[in-house]
Amino acid sequence: MALFWTWGVRNPALLLATTALLAGLGGVTEWPLAVAAATVGALVGDSAHHLARKARRRTRRAQQLLETERAIREIREHFREQHPAHRDAA
Repeated sequence: MALFWTWGVRNPALLLATTALLAGLGGVTEWPLAVAAATVGALVGDSAHHLARKARRRTRRAQQLLETERAIREIREHFREQHPAHRDAA
């Protein structure tokens, strides 16, 4: 999902904002229209950047959870091997 927000939404929106500003500076488009388009592109790009970071954070947390569960399982197995009398308690 992070790739979608980064490459599918944020980068095209920032490209639109940059193109609009350059068109306004070059006289191709009226300046107020160029600033409005650049503002919209920048706002969409910023929102997409926030959503991409959130998606990356969610993926990273899920991976950390899996690694933690795997480590707990290994510790539990090691404890059961070392202390067979406590097998029923664990």
